[in-house]
Amino acid sequence: MGELTFLFSMSSGGVLALEAVVQGLNIKKLALYEPPFNIDKKTQMALENYRKEIIALLADDRSSNAVALAMKTFGTPSLAIYGMRRCYCAYTYY
Repeated sequence: MGELTFLFSMSSGGVLALEAVVQGLNIKKLALYEPPFNIDKKTQMALENYRKEIIALLADDRSSNAVALAMKTFGTPSLAIYGMRRCYCAYTYY
């Protein structure tokens, strides 16, 4: 891309925007809104534990448990997760 680029990104897209800069995209101005970075040790440890648990659930072919854990982690109320797990509301494609 030869032209200068102005880039705005929010949340996890901020990580992708920074990666684009690292990869050499010609960015003149970059604005990030709430990228998910946290240098707090307690938060980093919680994230590492979450990552390990998600990987273990997926490796054990327990994808619905992995989705439930992700939803709980992102703030979905337990009652909503309970209801979703008991309702067939989506099709599975193979």
